[in-house]
Amino acid sequence: MGKGRFGRGSPAGVGRGMRRIGGAAAAWALACGLPGQALAQAPTAPPAAAAQAPSTRGNLAAQIEAMKKLDGMVGEWLGDGWFTVEGQRVGIVQSVVVRRELQGQVLTTRDRVQRRTDPVSPPATASFGILSFDDASGRFLMRSYFRGQVTDLDTEVPRPGVLVGRTTRPNGVLARVTTDVSTDGVWHEWSEDSRDGGKTWTRNYDIVMKRLPGS
Repeated sequence: MGKGRFGRGSPAGVGRGMRRIGGAAAAWALACGLPGQALAQAPTAPPAAAAQAPSTRGNLAAQIEAMKKLDGMVGEWLGDGWFTVEGQRVGIVQSVVVRRELQGQVLTTRDRVQRRTDPVSPPATASFGILSFDDASGRFLMRSYFRGQVTDLDTEVPRPGVLVGRTTRPNGVLARVTTDVSTDGVWHEWSEDSRDGGKTWTRNYDIVMKRLPGS
């Protein structure tokens, strides 16, 4: 690995000829159909929020304990993969920074994705995400911010290190994003669509990242 636009640990040549488009807050936004449209630089209408309103009071110790299931996400990550735009696969490079906040009550994610081909990185395309746990409902909460969009996803952690977010797009298509960090030092993330009520799923985004040394 050399030092490219993403900074420390970037693969050689990564920083040249790519376009920043968003990012796993990128993939969460992708679940609502946004990154492909962002690549085309076309504005979209805001998607409907999926999550219920969280409680205002809770057990801090229980929240922190539940969030430990996602400890494997913490760190700085870099990798590459693809997603589809108008039926065509587009090669991408993605970086993610995940931090614990408030003694581990929440995790924050800052990430970006770039095409492999375009030389210009347009402004206002970084994505940001917040993960937390509502002990009253027993639910994990996931919210992403991307290009003016605020997206809430119904979320579960089926086992430590695996996070699944789901939503329904305005056109009725089901979408889900899976983040798997159960293998130490490896972040595998993918997004899928279903047009038949969840009977079959089509993958439209897939990326594998490695944790950067020292993070």
